[in-house]
Amino acid sequence: MSSKTRLEAINGHLAPQKGNPTIIVEEEVPAKEPSPEFPQNLRTIFPPLELEEHPVDEVRRLRVAVVGAGISGITAGIFLPAKVPNIDLVIYERNNDIGGTWHTNIYPGVRCDVPAHAYQATYEASDQWSTAYAEGAEIKAYWKRIVEKYDLVTKYIKLNSRVDKAEWSEEQGKWLVTVTANEEKFVDAVDFLVTATGHFADPRLPEYPGIDEYEGHMRHSSNWDPDFHPNGKRIAVIGNGASGLQVVPQLQKVAARVDHYARNKTWVAAPIGGENLAQFVADNIERARTSPEEYLEFRKELEIQLFSRFGGIFKNGAKSKDAKDAITKLMKERLGDRTDLLDSILPDFAPNCRRLTPGPGYLEALTADNVDYVTVPIERFTRTGIQTVDGKSPYQCHDQQNAYASRQTPGSGCSHL
Repeated sequence: MSSKTRLEAINGHLAPQKGNPTIIVEEEVPAKEPSPEFPQNLRTIFPPLELEEHPVDEVRRLRVAVVGAGISGITAGIFLPAKVPNIDLVIYERNNDIGGTWHTNIYPGVRCDVPAHAYQATYEASDQWSTAYAEGAEIKAYWKRIVEKYDLVTKYIKLNSRVDKAEWSEEQGKWLVTVTANEEKFVDAVDFLVTATGHFADPRLPEYPGIDEYEGHMRHSSNWDPDFHPNGKRIAVIGNGASGLQVVPQLQKVAARVDHYARNKTWVAAPIGGENLAQFVADNIERARTSPEEYLEFRKELEIQLFSRFGGIFKNGAKSKDAKDAITKLMKERLGDRTDLLDSILPDFAPNCRRLTPGPGYLEALTADNVDYVTVPIERFTRTGIQTVDGKSPYQCHDQQNAYASRQTPGSGCSHL
């Protein structure tokens, strides 16, 4: 039946209208030519839509790889299995132990510049820190206990497993992670890749001319030689970052001479949170240890003091000015009558333009008779030492190098921080 015939058949059943109703029926529209067959190799949905037969709450297996077993990797090993259903997790660590920066950094004086009671996991809080600012070995031991408690090495962490590269495969919809373990390479196809390598994973020595010709002992601070004994030796320390500020006071105590090369000026602040935090910890820790509630309250009070200083980051603000005045006063007091050193170290920018570098004992070490603070830029390395752009060679190691090289014991050390 055509459209016109159907309309005429129901005309009598339509609601009456004023006047004579008129039905207008357009002519039949000719059918279009059939469209060409849709190409089978052309997809409008990728991946293609597939109807699967399984319960709606059934979760597919997810392969997840984490690179690095430092603090972030350890935390991932605890929380990802708890929060991601049906996860297949692996944590690749290139070193022979966990800990990240607290495993690789073993130079003298290494410690955290944040109070230990605040620098820890909230889910495994410890009230047994030996000092307010914990040394590196104690921090690593703390995280080692957590790893053992949650059995992470048995379950997820693969030590001595270095990730060489990771490429995304469009065809597979996965990350192809190339890993070297036990001198063998393999590719792990994973759904998610988490990088937890940190900022200080790859030490790099400076690229000064002649550095390859230097015959002394040279190490980066984060690649410290545990068999190196600095007692009675001439040592050059290049750099006044956080590591440099920590290692110089320790070397000054035992070395015959320390030449400390500093390219830039820096604010040498009190420990993060102020000079009084160590005393705050000493005054309150015994009360805090009486119960979990007391310890939680203690940690909150500590963090309030730590986190209430961010107003100092605003340029020309009142807190920034107060910080500048306080740190300048502190530096003057520690340097004593060495105004020449103050002029060489004190910056002309505000303290919080970059991260402050607390250095307990650092300024006092610079005033010692066996320390030379060198601000003249380094021009090159020589076979026996360092030459600055003014033609001088403040650091020479040839005498002691000849005495100790035959015993595989370095006669001098150069640590680039």
